[in-house]
Amino acid sequence: MLPKTGIDEHKEADDIDKLQIFFRFSGIMGKIRILSTVSEVIEVLGGTAAFAALVKRKSQNVCNYRSDGLPSHTYLRVMAALSEINMTAPASLFHMMPPKKKTRAAA
Repeated sequence: MLPKTGIDEHKEADDIDKLQIFFRFSGIMGKIRILSTVSEVIEVLGGTAAFAALVKRKSQNVCNYRSDGLPSHTYLRVMAALSEINMTAPASLFHMMPPKKKTRAAA
């Protein structure tokens, strides 16, 4: 599991704020629920066994996801399933990080 720092928590809060602003201006605010934990994601998609079937993994793997976070390779499947029930989750639950900015070497 990735350690939480003040910066990551603020980044995640900013991402959620941006989603809420988008939904408000697109006219669908209140219709989409934003999930904030891995356990919430697993539970709304039917629990451990159903989630395991969705991502084509064993139930034990899904149990590990609750403490380790969701692997990035599950993102598209999970987000598609969540969108069908008017829910979403931040990419940070999937260990997805923005690319690091490249720094130029001093000449």
